[in-house]
Amino acid sequence: EALSTAGFKPEDFVGRTIFEALPPELVTNYEVLYRKALAGESFEYEHNAHDRSFISRGIPLRSPNGEVYAVLAVSYDISDRKRVEDERQQAEADLRKLEEQQAFMLTLSDALRSLADPVEIQETVTQTAMNHFGADRCYYCEIADGNAIIRCDAAREGLPTVAGVYPLSRAILQAAIDAGRPFVVQDVYTSDTLDEDLRQLCIQLQVISYINVPVIKNGKPVGVLCLVQSTPRDWTDLKVELAVEPADRTWAAVERVRAEADLRASEKKYR
Repeated sequence: EALSTAGFKPEDFVGRTIFEALPPELVTNYEVLYRKALAGESFEYEHNAHDRSFISRGIPLRSPNGEVYAVLAVSYDISDRKRVEDERQQAEADLRKLEEQQAFMLTLSDALRSLADPVEIQETVTQTAMNHFGADRCYYCEIADGNAIIRCDAAREGLPTVAGVYPLSRAILQAAIDAGRPFVVQDVYTSDTLDEDLRQLCIQLQVISYINVPVIKNGKPVGVLCLVQSTPRDWTDLKVELAVEPADRTWAAVERVRAEADLRASEKKYR
């Protein structure tokens, strides 16, 4: 049964060395193990082969005088056990992901609850997000009249502010806006998604790795949340997914307080 699973017949092995009997990729590992066993040490080796998972154990066989004359090796098919382990690990990872999402959303909601000023909202969101993601910088851009407006930004000590108004054509935001989804660069020095002008602009601004999350409403870009690292960084899928929520919440909170301010002004006007 084992030989059939692995695609072998008994005659494939009898009278042959491992170099003649096994595929080269297995020989590389097994030769070391068998030499170890022939020198008197047992081995245990877990590996994948023939679309299955195995654990192989080998022990030296000794003659009455203690000399090793052979090695007995037995392989166990552990594919089902590995599948169960993988499913358990995936379930644990999903639970950790959910817990992190909930904790971050709770922190963000608590921070925004009492705020009624657009700039304070942006300051709070960017500072909260920068701390949570362990980023070097975080800022929120409002998109209006072809410009990216950064009213404030959160940055680690020593980095200059990037607050200001920038033509959208020069900003590092256009790719995310064009894509309509988070745009991630792990390392501007090696990324093939940037042209040379944009690469040099990123290097000049110490934007070496980043996530840009666009906020699209009614088919139009209205904002972008940016998380920045001044060194290369491997942003995980979870971090990218988490970054979407503060982007949307920033826009929604700012729109809410502005609408409330307009309503109060209108009521005051007609009193």
